[in-house]
Amino acid sequence: MADAESEVEDSYLIPTHLRQQDLYGPLPARSVHVEGAMALLTAGPLMISHHNPLLAAPALLAVLPFAWPVDPPAEHGLAHLGRFVVGRKRLRTAELEKHELARAKDGLVMSGTRKECRAILRVPTINMEVASEARKRLARKQWGSLLDTYGRPLQIVIPGRPASTLPFITKLRQNKERPEAWDLASFLGWQLHYEHLIERDRLVVVPGKDPDEVRANVKDLTAALAQIGLKPDLISQDEDLVQTLAYCWGARGNSTTGLPGEIRVHSDSLEVDGAWARAYVMGKLPPSVTTNWLARLIDGDVPADVALDMEPVGLDALKIRLGIKQNQLMASRQTAEVQVALRQITSLLMAFTLRSVLPYKLRVTLVVRGDGREELLDNARQLEQRVKHIGGRAKILRWEQLAGVRQVIPIRPLPLPQRDHLVETGTLARATPLAQATLQLSGGVPFGKAGAAPCSWTVWHRLNPNKHAGWFAHSGGGKTFSAETYLSREYLAHGRRVFGVDQDEHREWSGRFTMYLGGRAPKIERLADLDKFAYRPDDGCVMFDLHACRPDDLPEVLRTIRTLTKAHLLAYPAETFMVFDEAVRVAEAAPDVLAEVFTRWRHFRVSGQALTQRVSDWFDTAVGRRVQGSCSTRWYGGQEPEEIEDVAKKARWSKEERDKIDGAGIGQGLLITAGKRVWVDLFQQISTTEFATFNTDADERARDDPVGAVGARAVNKPATSTKRWKVYRQGEEVA
Repeated sequence: MADAESEVEDSYLIPTHLRQQDLYGPLPARSVHVEGAMALLTAGPLMISHHNPLLAAPALLAVLPFAWPVDPPAEHGLAHLGRFVVGRKRLRTAELEKHELARAKDGLVMSGTRKECRAILRVPTINMEVASEARKRLARKQWGSLLDTYGRPLQIVIPGRPASTLPFITKLRQNKERPEAWDLASFLGWQLHYEHLIERDRLVVVPGKDPDEVRANVKDLTAALAQIGLKPDLISQDEDLVQTLAYCWGARGNSTTGLPGEIRVHSDSLEVDGAWARAYVMGKLPPSVTTNWLARLIDGDVPADVALDMEPVGLDALKIRLGIKQNQLMASRQTAEVQVALRQITSLLMAFTLRSVLPYKLRVTLVVRGDGREELLDNARQLEQRVKHIGGRAKILRWEQLAGVRQVIPIRPLPLPQRDHLVETGTLARATPLAQATLQLSGGVPFGKAGAAPCSWTVWHRLNPNKHAGWFAHSGGGKTFSAETYLSREYLAHGRRVFGVDQDEHREWSGRFTMYLGGRAPKIERLADLDKFAYRPDDGCVMFDLHACRPDDLPEVLRTIRTLTKAHLLAYPAETFMVFDEAVRVAEAAPDVLAEVFTRWRHFRVSGQALTQRVSDWFDTAVGRRVQGSCSTRWYGGQEPEEIEDVAKKARWSKEERDKIDGAGIGQGLLITAGKRVWVDLFQQISTTEFATFNTDADERARDDPVGAVGARAVNKPATSTKRWKVYRQGEEVA
């Protein structure tokens, strides 16, 4: 029981009462000061000269709004109302270029004020959804230490927009030969539109007074981020900077300056190139938080742009201000709120004196968008609700919409007055703004969704030292379903070859999968059958059907396939997947084949793919452990109940990961690749045609009706390149 309790993270209290007004009895000090000043300056002389107390009432009532202790104060709103009334309500390109001075030049964003400029870094993310408590503590410590040591202003912009397209879809549409590619492209386009998936980026803005200072800051920050495994990419091309600025503005059409073509200003919203936007600030922070407390906003299901502006505060001056505030509150009426504020001030002064934390000003700006006003209002209601769920409060920037939207542009504009919160690095460390529940690697293929965003990855990513992968789940856990989905998409979009051996009597690989890709599936029952086989130069998919192979011949058959494949790879080099279904059987029959492929064939640009449902047996073999160590990518689906504890220990899952896997459904699993760990859901995330091809239940239907059930062919008849798999219309019933 003690162990279970130790796994629960304690809430961390945020100093939210530092703006607590000091009191004169039951009255706020501001009310007493304002009304008292009005009485002395105006109402008092009127009462004395005319001897009528009622004459003072209009003057006292006139300043009542300014006496009310609101945050920000009434004069702030009055000033911005005046600016809004006299300001322009429609800004076109010429006016915007005069109003917005930031421009991309020499790999930096020049602010337009003296020599001040900004650099923009694109930063990878870490996954907190399946992280253990130890991993969360490490993430907090790393991010907090980075803020303590860097000690300069930072802006983090997280644009969140509905995913509308993927580079992968364009790749598919370039495949003119196979209708399966066009079918998949159509499905993915439909899915992005109707599933409301959200794509997000993490942009870190590094400001400076001149280019030399910015480059020095970038160097320091890049080194600090690299030390915690988040090496950033500097956006250094002017064209890329312009596109980034235009994307964050929400500009439509080609922009040469990064600005939209037209902005219409309303009191509570903007129209940016015909689309609507509304800006909020976090007016109130939650009173207590745990790690990743901003997840509902920066990684949730509402498409919103979020900007976090963090500025260090001078320690000596702040301690003086806190001391004055402490004296004022000690002289006030001791209400519960005042006592909490005093306790927080005392704790902060002690922490600042010991330098266990450092003070920061935090500003959180939120922008929601919509193609129409109704969509905007719907997204705005959802955002307000999400902020309320975490214990905060979103305040609309009435009459300040243009300035509010500028806060989510990666140029770090002048901060909005009266909108910051005094926090310390403990609060910022628990915000973990670089956390994300999904995974989106450059050059990756779509693979279900993680959180509220599409997941895309590839074994060929530069962060994978070895390009091999292992797929582990019990029978019916979706390992073949998931692996076939991934490999077929790699083949259709990028033309990466898929070779392998299939020993399963259901012929999941050498049957429907091979036909779907238009490949060949030679049936090998004895060693002599390989004498009739030869690879062709244009072979894209070859699956050797070994389900009826004689047991005595199996070892030599596997070795001969290795020899033939190796010769073909040397003659026709290209990125190739080598699939070993039922990898434990291969390890038992010819362990040297697995060992060579997974330890040496990376030089031939080969990615070995090992699949097994006997996970404990796999870890118990020497070659299994050796192969496992060579797999930079691993996918773990549901496990047998009697094996899960043993597998969890050997695979080093966290408690959260083990619990997720214990309840995994078909196509759900833990994906580990490129040094990232993410929970991926592939269920109902594939096209109708893919489902008909990869769903293993179709094998049972085909055995009952081998001609017409799933593809107008007998399931035991080898696929050839002259046949094609049926392409279904989306939503069509699979026979």
